[in-house]
Amino acid sequence: MVFACRICQYEEASESKCSDPTLAHSNVECPRCGNEDAVLFQDQSKRKETRMILFFVCSKCNHSFTDPTVQSDTRENEEG
Repeated sequence: MVFACRICQYEEASESKCSDPTLAHSNVECPRCGNEDAVLFQDQSKRKETRMILFFVCSKCNHSFTDPTVQSDTRENEEG
């Protein structure tokens, strides 16, 4: 991630994907390191059948994961 000034040409590289204070945060536990702070974002796919899927990125280890409280999508139950 790169922080860039909109007025001048100043840019600063960031080591963490989650250090931007304008990003939405959640108190969900990271399955990899146990940290309880993650940035969240919504699936941007435009498929008609897709429900809203939230993705999380741990602010400590940068591990990406989906909402652990939501079960995986099972197409067998929808088709049958």
